[in-house]
Amino acid sequence: MVILGVVSQESAIDLTGLVLGEKLVKGSTAHMWDDDVITAVSLLESGAVKVGALITHVRRLDEAPEAFELLASREQRVLKVLIDCAAG
Repeated sequence: MVILGVVSQESAIDLTGLVLGEKLVKGSTAHMWDDDVITAVSLLESGAVKVGALITHVRRLDEAPEAFELLASREQRVLKVLIDCAAG
């Protein structure tokens, strides 16, 4: 089991079940603001990382359902679909 996220209150864990069941519990964080996000934004801002090529498809806002279907289909080479809210 991997626990993602942080809770603001104490939580109970069945330690006996954990030990006798020989379970493994691991904690993980997806993004730590000071470690990940600030560095990533700085790299984007400086132009050191070119992200334009990551956007493989662009859809209008009214095409958002189609965009999600496109991502889920895996039929085409789809990496990122940009929803352009200004396009009309």
